[in-house]
Amino acid sequence: MISDNGTNFVGANRELKELVALLDKDKIHNSISNQGIKWHFNPPLAPHFGGIHETMIKSAKRAIYAILGNADINDEELLTAFTGAEALINSRPLTYQSADPKDDTPLTPNHFLHGQLGGHFAPETVDNTDFNPRKRWRRIQELIRHFWKRWIREWLPGLNKRDKWTKTKRNMKTDDIVLVMNPNAPRGHWPLGRIIEVFPGKDGHVRVAKVSLGQTVLIRPITKLCPLEIETSENDSDK
Repeated sequence: MISDNGTNFVGANRELKELVALLDKDKIHNSISNQGIKWHFNPPLAPHFGGIHETMIKSAKRAIYAILGNADINDEELLTAFTGAEALINSRPLTYQSADPKDDTPLTPNHFLHGQLGGHFAPETVDNTDFNPRKRWRRIQELIRHFWKRWIREWLPGLNKRDKWTKTKRNMKTDDIVLVMNPNAPRGHWPLGRIIEVFPGKDGHVRVAKVSLGQTVLIRPITKLCPLEIETSENDSDK
């Protein structure tokens, strides 16, 4: 476990240490060691140590400021909008659940928070209904929809960042699970596909792939295919 020096994390660490002092230390240490659990704190005042989660916080803040900064809503409606944005962010796929790459069911942060795939989102018909300013719930759904569009536009390209001319990226290969970039996807919908064929160029680098998206097969350039977060961070660590 790696966390920053937030007061909630530091306080939890202190309480856990006090609790351990009252229990069987050897048994607890052995159990934690067997499961490979260690807790590390990043240095204070060093958000750049956070890596990918700090990048996500930045993109979420930008989207929230842009959409909700001057919105005409009260405190309760603002809390509802934040809860909707939180559910969307935590529904993103991190990796697939099993070791079988043919299993397209994603593992999301919501699995750790709620034990299920994601939160409950408004039906798609809400986004297509004419806005009535007297219906405040509809107004909040409109704001959440705008947040989704803005956040996806800023966050997805960061997953598929490609450094031109300077670094060699790992080629995508058959059975890789990827996000198929679609800025028009309904909110909370993550088009997760499995690569079934790649088309390398003369230099051996893959630039086009055939992706199975449910019952649909698409051919997309790799610029429109994003590796999952866990795989991206592992590849960066290896380099």
